[in-house]
Amino acid sequence: MRHLDHEVALAPVPGSSDHFEGRVAGVSTGKWGLAIEGDGASERLFLSQNTLYFE
Repeated sequence: MRHLDHEVALAPVPGSSDHFEGRVAGVSTGKWGLAIEGDGASERLFLSQNTLYFE
């Protein structure tokens, strides 16, 4: 991890089986990259990379 990276634990949204949420404090405004990774026992199962803009 780089010094500005944040690791966020995800938890299921109550009443939903396919929605998750996580919270992080201290995120500055500007352009950020979001990477969501899902790893299995021996390989990556999912990878999503997106750009976010916070004002």
